[in-house]
Amino acid sequence: MNQSVAHGGDPGVDRLLPVTSWALYDFANTIFYAVVVTLCLPPHILGMTGKHTFINWGFVPAMLAAAFVAPWLGGFVGHRGLSKKAVLLLTLLCAASTACLAAVRSPWALVGVFAAAQVFYQLALVPYNNLLPAVASPGKMGRVSGLGVGLGYVGVIVSIWFVKKLMDVFPGYSTAYLAAAVLFALFTIPFWCFVPEKPLDRKTAPPRLRDSLSLLKNATRVRFVIGNFLCADALNAIFIFMVPFLSKGLGYDNETIIDTLIFLNLAAFPGGLLCGVLADLFTPRRTMIVSAILLGSAIGIAQFSGLEAITFWSIVLLGGPGVAGLWVAGRKWVVQLAPEGETGSLFGVYGLTNKLSLVNFIFFSLLADLTGGYTWSVIVLLASLALGVAFLWSARGPVQRSAVVSEN
Repeated sequence: MNQSVAHGGDPGVDRLLPVTSWALYDFANTIFYAVVVTLCLPPHILGMTGKHTFINWGFVPAMLAAAFVAPWLGGFVGHRGLSKKAVLLLTLLCAASTACLAAVRSPWALVGVFAAAQVFYQLALVPYNNLLPAVASPGKMGRVSGLGVGLGYVGVIVSIWFVKKLMDVFPGYSTAYLAAAVLFALFTIPFWCFVPEKPLDRKTAPPRLRDSLSLLKNATRVRFVIGNFLCADALNAIFIFMVPFLSKGLGYDNETIIDTLIFLNLAAFPGGLLCGVLADLFTPRRTMIVSAILLGSAIGIAQFSGLEAITFWSIVLLGGPGVAGLWVAGRKWVVQLAPEGETGSLFGVYGLTNKLSLVNFIFFSLLADLTGGYTWSVIVLLASLALGVAFLWSARGPVQRSAVVSEN
């Protein structure tokens, strides 16, 4: 990490406008995920094909492609001072692909165009996260990350409400896809105008993929990466199949589904802010563990309680802060674990684990199609979260802070 940035020497660090503009990008990109990935595409595909597994043909290749590019991208753009430009370019490509979803009519074309949008979306997160030290000093990264995650959930609320009203006037999924594309691009403008680029480091050689992966020689980083993988694995399945689960699994109508999503994100906003403070005051490790336990409790109660009121409020009050806390604490923990000058590379590896988290997604869809319900799918999610907590709990010990040295 550049010393001037890390210790507050840069004029953009801890200043209101850069911090708010960085956090607003979470607001912007969550619009894509809320409208396309959670609200519209899964029921759209399910309605066209009748199969949960059909969306795998778009989601799995996209996540694999993004996963193998992410570690290289994080180090490359960070080293060359191109993180900000990379975020803008990838965002525009994602927004353009999202707009194209409105024009396709076959399920194969739909998953194909979605795959392109998903790759661009996932890759944009790598240089975006890499810019966190450019706007926040180490002691405030948890709070700034929490602000971003909190605003992201406000983005979910605003976009779902806005798209629902728009679809009442102009029915159809095409309306939602076009609206998501425009809103995503529009709310990226403050990021482009006011977030500073990290200073260019010309003293070190350009990073290579094997150098990024060599960061995993440290046992603490390995346990964090595995624990994060298992928790993110559950999260990916939850985000994709939440609407089908609420509809077919819990019997919610469209209005109740919208209410659940809105209240869930209303709870996630203060939950993300609180988890950011806890990550600064205590440790991101403890915050991630508590968040994973909250999320697992919400999923288990929703599936097995059988009581509508308890189910609804467990999803909202436990699930919202649980999801938010995992993202908030995870980003700060990456910065703490990264050797000097290798923040971008470790964020690339962190992104790799998130993008390769496809096991639960595949099993969830297969089990749902095979059994006609979600009981076994939920059991697999809970097992993944429990194992993730075990690895996060064991991720303690000294971390080598010196920079990774490339072997020629």
